[in-house]
Amino acid sequence: MFQENLRTIIEISGKTQKELAESVGVKQNTVSDWIKQGNSPKVEHLYRIGDFFNVSLDWLIADVGGVYRTEKDLPCLDTSFTDGFSELNDIEKSLVIERINTLLELKRAYKSNRPSIPDNSIEFDEYSHPHLSVPEADEPDETEYIDMKVYGQRASAGLGNYLTDDHTLYEICSFDREDVPRGADFGVRILGDSMEPMIKNGQIVWVREQVKIENGEIGIFLYEGEAYCKKLRIDRNMKSISLVSINKKYQPVVLTNSKAEQLRTVGKVLV
Repeated sequence: MFQENLRTIIEISGKTQKELAESVGVKQNTVSDWIKQGNSPKVEHLYRIGDFFNVSLDWLIADVGGVYRTEKDLPCLDTSFTDGFSELNDIEKSLVIERINTLLELKRAYKSNRPSIPDNSIEFDEYSHPHLSVPEADEPDETEYIDMKVYGQRASAGLGNYLTDDHTLYEICSFDREDVPRGADFGVRILGDSMEPMIKNGQIVWVREQVKIENGEIGIFLYEGEAYCKKLRIDRNMKSISLVSINKKYQPVVLTNSKAEQLRTVGKVLV
């Protein structure tokens, strides 16, 4: 849950992994491990992430409640707290007390920099109340990382041009060098299931920039302002070009004559 929510808030905010790493006080590859491998941050880092994006820790960690902080996340005046508390039933009061105790433990652990919460996972009781975990200390990371541009398929399609210096259309992400194929120039995050099961919805595919690919290869194409990740099929007898989906429920996009001339190849997908 934390892994997906962190990825979401980074994309929504327009912030970079580098900016988050500098604000939290960790290395950029640590942020990359949170997003890519699902590693859990330390408690003090969770506080700083919440402060950096101004988001609720309940949402960030457990997807509970709203995304952004509201007045109820801030300290209440004594009178308003006691008045509200008196209106609750016994079960609701116990939940409030439990939440207060949890927050106090987190605060003490944060100040001492010695996390003391025993749980090693996020658990839910019958009232769906999250209990935060304290991850193990980070081990030395000897992985070699590489920074790559990653475009959103929809944003690039709307622009009609992947190869742009407009930084609002891509994000710079760090990846394990072994996970990036040799010769890749950039990544594209795929939207939709037309290439499943080979390429999943939301998956990043790696692309080598080139203006021509061979018949039967998978590429990234632009046609009439739309971006496609498809297999190229050339029918010389019919003098047509088709963009073919692997998922059989989608029909090929068939282009003939002048329409075929409007097709632009962005690059070859390295699979």
